[in-house]
Amino acid sequence: MQSTLEQLRFLNPTQVRNLAQQHGTPIYVTSISELEHSIKAITSVQTTTPIRTRYAMKANPHPRILKMMTQHDIWFDASSSQEVFHAIEAGCKPEHILLNSQLLDDDFVQIFKQGTLIALTSLHQIEMFGKALPGSEISVRVNPGHTSGHHKKVSTAGTTAAFGIWHEHIPQMLDLANKYDLKITQVNTHIGCGTDPAEWMKVADINLTLLEQLTDIKTVNMGGGFKVARMSSEETVDMQEVLTQLDEKVQKWTRETGRKISIEIEPGTYLVANSTAIIANVGDITNTGADGYTFLRINTGMSDILRPAMYGSTHPIIIVSKDDSDQERAEKNYVVAGRCCESSDVFTVTPDGAHNLSPRALHEAAIGDFVVIEGAGAYCQSMSAIGYNGYPPTKAVFVE
Repeated sequence: MQSTLEQLRFLNPTQVRNLAQQHGTPIYVTSISELEHSIKAITSVQTTTPIRTRYAMKANPHPRILKMMTQHDIWFDASSSQEVFHAIEAGCKPEHILLNSQLLDDDFVQIFKQGTLIALTSLHQIEMFGKALPGSEISVRVNPGHTSGHHKKVSTAGTTAAFGIWHEHIPQMLDLANKYDLKITQVNTHIGCGTDPAEWMKVADINLTLLEQLTDIKTVNMGGGFKVARMSSEETVDMQEVLTQLDEKVQKWTRETGRKISIEIEPGTYLVANSTAIIANVGDITNTGADGYTFLRINTGMSDILRPAMYGSTHPIIIVSKDDSDQERAEKNYVVAGRCCESSDVFTVTPDGAHNLSPRALHEAAIGDFVVIEGAGAYCQSMSAIGYNGYPPTKAVFVE
C-alpha cells in the first residue's frame, strides 16, 4: 500500500481549481518550464564524443512540444510515416527525422527521397529497400540479444521482442547489403523503457563490439529508456553521469581502434513525462463492505491514460478540494477507479503487472473534489483508449 502522500509538481491548488473552472475536466495541463528543465538536463551535458538527441515522438506528439524540441536542436525518432509527416507539419526538417518502424509503409521511397533516414528493422525490409533504392546509405536496427526495462511489456530486445534484426543474423544482413550495393552507416539498438543505467552500459559495450562486423558505421543510435521518477519513492537517472560514462567508453574504443563514431540517444519519457498532469473530478464514492475497498470513481481513465491498465504503472495522485480546505483533510485509503466500464481501468494497482488492487493513502475526498494525476506527459495522451465507451479526446492546455 502506498502510504506517502504525493505532492503537486508544478501546479498549486488554486491553479487546479482555476484551470478546472476555465476548461472543465478532465484536462491535460502541460508546464513549459518543466519541459525546459528536462530538455536542459540532457542538452547541457558536454562530451568529447558528438551525442545527438532524438526525441521519440510517440511519447507525446503534440505540435507545441515538437516545436519546442526543434527550437532546442533536438531531432526526431518516428515510428510510422504518419509521424514523419506530423513532425514535418510541426516544423521539423525531413533530414532531422529517423523513421524506425515495424513495417515499411508503401510511401517509404518518397520519405527517403525527401531526406528522412529510414532504419531497416528486418532482413525482408533490407530486401524491399534494396530493390527500390539500390546504392543507398542505410541505417539498420539490430536486436543485441540483451534486454531490460521496468516491465516485460516494455522490453524491446532479447528473444521475446519482435524489434530489429537478430544479432546472429548480421552475416545475412551484410550479404543483402552487398547484393544491393547498400552501405550501412548507422546501427540502432533499443532494449527497453525504465532501464537500469548499468544494463544500458552493458548494451553500449555490445554495440561497440558489433562494430567489428560493421566497418562503415558512422553513427550508433543507443535508443532511450532512461528512468524518470514519477513517484516520490523513485529516482530519476542522472543524465550527466550516464552520458559521461558513455563518452568515456566511446573515447576508449576510439583510441583502441582508431575509428571515430558519433552517438545518438532517443529519450521520450525522460523529456516529457513529468511535464504534464491530468486534472479530473471525483464523480462518485462507493465501497464493497467491511472486508472490501473504498473506491473513488473519477471522470478520467484508460481513455486518457492507459499505462496503469497496460503495465500496472503507478502515477502520483493528489486530491485537491473543490474549495480551499486542502490542509484540513484527514488521510484515507482509496482505490481510484477510472470511468471506463472495464475492471482493469484502475489507477491504484501493484506495479508488478499482476493488476492486484493497491489502495493509496490520499487526503479524504468528497464528491466534486479534484484529482490531479501527475507524470502524464509520456505515453498517455498519445497512447490511450480514446473513443472507448464513446469518450472523446481530452483537451490539452499549456501553462508558462
